[in-house]
Amino acid sequence: MPAIVPAAHPEGLRAAFTESVRWLTKDCDTIGVAVSGGLDSLMTLVHVYEVADGRRVIAFTADMRDDRGGSCVPVVSGLLADLGLADVDLEVIDPGRHAAEPRWSALGPRLDARPDLNAAMNERAAERGAGVLLSGCGSDELLGVPRYATVPIARRAWLAGGTPVCRRCGGFRAWARR
Repeated sequence: MPAIVPAAHPEGLRAAFTESVRWLTKDCDTIGVAVSGGLDSLMTLVHVYEVADGRRVIAFTADMRDDRGGSCVPVVSGLLADLGLADVDLEVIDPGRHAAEPRWSALGPRLDARPDLNAAMNERAAERGAGVLLSGCGSDELLGVPRYATVPIARRAWLAGGTPVCRRCGGFRAWARR
């Protein structure tokens, strides 16, 4: 059997991704996004914000520490502010208080780093009325992007001619379109 090669979206990758996000959120009054401060989840959040059209958007982040002991919460809240995503609610999941037992699945164990925090995010998203909780999980691995590459990649885009809107990282205006 020959391999199936998907056809490219006529308007490119950005349009294809936005169309997918629009379809995934079409029936939701409240949209949740799990955000780590990395490039993959940030792009998911930006696309959700673009298609939200007045609907409530909640960014959920676990208060995780990087290799130097720094929290991702100031990174995420700073990116929200710098990108003009002021109407996005930020919900912080505290690993010490909010961890939840992941549900058993016939598909096997969860392979993410902290299934207890992901379960807590899912529970909190449901409590807050989110019809879906999107993430960028796996994108960094798929695209070979090293952890915490958001700032250098955004800065490189700015240096290539984008219009800066993100003081922290030199992001470009297309990210903050609504």
